[in-house]
Amino acid sequence: SYRTPDRLVPKDWFNVKLVQRGPLTKPLVLVVASYYPMAWDLDIPDGVSLDIVHVSGQTSPSFSASSQLSAPSGKVGRTVIDWISYGYGYDHTGGSTAVLLQNVNDLYGPVTSFTGYRHFKSVILQVGGDPLEVVANPAS
Repeated sequence: SYRTPDRLVPKDWFNVKLVQRGPLTKPLVLVVASYYPMAWDLDIPDGVSLDIVHVSGQTSPSFSASSQLSAPSGKVGRTVIDWISYGYGYDHTGGSTAVLLQNVNDLYGPVTSFTGYRHFKSVILQVGGDPLEVVANPAS
C-alpha cells in the first residue's frame, strides 16, 4: 500500500550509467524523478563529472528526500533533493512530463535529452560530443 509507514523508504533501485561519447563542453545536470522513492545508483566513468544531480519525486518533498543517491566520490558537484514534478513520457495514469520539463528548463536551462519509461531498472546515457552525430561505438 502507498500509505503504509514504510512508504518513505526507497521502493526500488535504479541504475544510471553515463558513457562519454565526445568532449564535454557544457555543464552536466542530471535530473531523476520517480513516483516512488528510489535508490538511484550512478555509474560515472573517468573523465566525466556531473555539476548537479537533482532528485525529484511524486508530489511532496518528503518523497524526494527519502530517495537515496549513490555515486563515485568526487563525481557529483552538488546534489539537490527537492520536488519539482515527476513525469516519464506516459502521463495517462499520473504525472506531468510537460510540467517536469518546463520546471527543469526554468531551473537549469533547455533540456537537451529526456529518457522516460514506466518500468525499467537501468538506462545508459551518452554525454558530450555533438548530440546529432551518430557514434557507432561510444567509449565505455
